[in-house]
Amino acid sequence: ASLLPYADPVHKIIIISRGHAAGYTLKLPTEERQFHTRKEFLDDIVVSLGGYAAELMLFDDLTTGPSNDLQVATSLAHDMVAKYGMSAGLGPIAFEASGGVLMIGHGRFVEKDYSEDVAMRIDKEVEKIMNDSLARARELLTKHRAVLDAIATELMRVETMERDEYEKILTLHGIKARRKIGEEPYVAPTATAEGEKSGLASEARTTTARPLDIPSTKITHETVVTETKKENEAPKRPRKQKKDEKK
Repeated sequence: ASLLPYADPVHKIIIISRGHAAGYTLKLPTEERQFHTRKEFLDDIVVSLGGYAAELMLFDDLTTGPSNDLQVATSLAHDMVAKYGMSAGLGPIAFEASGGVLMIGHGRFVEKDYSEDVAMRIDKEVEKIMNDSLARARELLTKHRAVLDAIATELMRVETMERDEYEKILTLHGIKARRKIGEEPYVAPTATAEGEKSGLASEARTTTARPLDIPSTKITHETVVTETKKENEAPKRPRKQKKDEKK
């Protein structure tokens, strides 16, 4: 939620099981508002799919834990398409009244004022919103995996986390908490900076440790000594020449 500009900020996280819920995250708006925007709804759906995306990413499996979040997110996506005209594919049409859809299976029936073809188009739009939101949730969790691990570790220790404690963890990881809706979250480029510094340091170490390119003709101490000995030694003459001198 803290990485989405139009989502309400987190005020409390609890992992203590109560009733059917294994825990919950409490989000409260920063200001009173009578109307909601499409961007706010989309960010809320991404937040609702956070637990679902985390299970896929961490365990490569799914549990019944995010079931209530899925119902809330799907219902919101359906209302965006069928009630509020917030679908780019279907346009500004209200297919259903604002009273809500009666779900089959709860002892009630759905009364539709549109054809089966329109119902299929609504379902496709809802599916697109849900899949796009899931992709956004997975992208954010993957990019900020260190923050996810830090929050999970702290929750295992304290079980209940208030907003101040939650935002301290964000700050330690270079994320500035938003103060109003629509404000873009600030994420410090610490990872990039550290990567560049690490790369420069590695290059510097390699340059320092690289041996000098010494030409093979360079004169060493042994070479000087050897050359000096050769100069002091008398040149050797052929044996025949020595015999002729004796005669």
